[in-house]
Amino acid sequence: MSTAQSRIAILEAGLQKAQAGLATKAAAIQQQQLKISYTKIYAQQSGKLGKLNITAGQFVQAGSPLFSIVNDTTYWVVANFKETQIRKFYPGMPVELSLDAYPDSALKGSIASLSEATGARFSVLPPDNASGNFVKVTQRVPVKINIDDVDNYSTILRAGLSADVSIKTK
Repeated sequence: MSTAQSRIAILEAGLQKAQAGLATKAAAIQQQQLKISYTKIYAQQSGKLGKLNITAGQFVQAGSPLFSIVNDTTYWVVANFKETQIRKFYPGMPVELSLDAYPDSALKGSIASLSEATGARFSVLPPDNASGNFVKVTQRVPVKINIDDVDNYSTILRAGLSADVSIKTK
């Protein structure tokens, strides 16, 4: 009887050893799954890749820019008008646009907003005309224009294209 009990104790010890080995292997699998999850990159928004700064197999540091995403669900134009031209502009006002890349295109839009400051206020080195030889320089005011029926033009619209903007104020 004591031989049978010692045999049971030995088998239970072997079972505990096997369970500990199984737990170690499960932890190793979880560790590898965690490491694999670090290889996935999630974008903050959907869109198209604008510029790719990485190649397959390259190691990257945390915080290094890998690519640029261009949002392909919203498009707008920022036009810089002279401060003397914006007197009659208001949000919702109709706008006509033509893209330099597609001169036959005739897009319609509307003014979304007028900037609260001139473009010079946002520049890296804003001008300081307090030197004595003051020459009055007409400033430019950024005007954001939303494009109507953007889904019809999504194949030709690209970030950074030049456009001719026409706003009838009469």
